[in-house]
Amino acid sequence: MSILGVGTDIIKVNRVRLIMARRGPLAFAQKILTPTEMKEFMSLRAPNYVNDWREDRRYIWLAGRFSAKESLFKAASPGLALTWQDVSIVKHRKGKPRVVIENPDIVNRLGKIHLSISHDGDYLTTMTVIEKGEDPPNTRIEENVPREASTQTDGLVEEVVKIGPEEQSGASTR
Repeated sequence: MSILGVGTDIIKVNRVRLIMARRGPLAFAQKILTPTEMKEFMSLRAPNYVNDWREDRRYIWLAGRFSAKESLFKAASPGLALTWQDVSIVKHRKGKPRVVIENPDIVNRLGKIHLSISHDGDYLTTMTVIEKGEDPPNTRIEENVPREASTQTDGLVEEVVKIGPEEQSGASTR
């Protein structure tokens, strides 16, 4: 297994509540959610009586989707440019979050995507690990390596290849 990237995100759930209050209750949700996610969000029931905003699980749900996508974007960059609408976060039948990539051109370039969402009190955190998938012909996903380091690594690999056959033929100085 080869890792393409790792991404993490943390958010204060109240930030989502404040964004929704400032932009309108649905504008933020419509921006970051796919139509499938929006249906699920709209089906979440508001509590009958809210003593405190923390009791409204819709904020936690939306903060979870936002943070999960943010950590996915971090894990996929800089090689893949994903948009909010390319990605759905759905619940597996056992409750575990699962990433669904809506864009078929991207699906084949990624291997398995591992996602974890956790929250406690006012904070929510997510972590995403992406395994590298198959590159389509004539494309390449850029690794998260600075260009200078990549050039140095290429030179070292060439030297190792040149030294390798000599060591195999018994020309060792030890």
